Amino acid sequence: MRLYLLFFALFLFKDISAQKIYGTVFNSNGDLLPYASISVKGTTKGTSANDKAKYALNLAPGTYTFICQNLGYTSAEKKLTVTIDTELSFVLTEQKLSMEAVVIKNGGEDPAYEIIRNAIKKRNFFANQVKEFTCNIYGKDLIKLKTLPKKIFG
Repeated sequence: MRLYLLFFALFLFKDISAQKIYGTVFNSNGDLLPYASISVKGTTKGTSANDKAKYALNLAPGTYTFICQNLGYTSAEKKLTVTIDTELSFVLTEQKLSMEAVVIKNGGEDPAYEIIRNAIKKRNFFANQVKEFTCNIYGKDLIKLKTLPKKIFG
């Protein structure tokens, strides 16, 4: 009976020290931004938003900096003092990436061919590096018989 009371007390009071931070992630147009990652700066704690762009994270009371990131968007940071369950939503702006012009030249050789030629040139050198090789191997096999011999099973 005491054991049951102990477990009940543990589950009853476990949420006293943890506060729930929850929210939604949006883009700058107000559309939902699913699967964004939300992490607590300086810790290993974090979570990901679900397919409805909602997330939840349990933390002990204190002051934290939250970082929200998603591929193709600039990351956002918000500092918050956590004392009670709090809603914290993020709005991420699209990150525009550009690159310089790409020049594609015709007639170049695949660099793998040079690597293969060098390996062929040195094959005798590497073949003579190791005279013998031994190792212990553990193998586990399964053998299936299509027909059973009468001598084994009678």
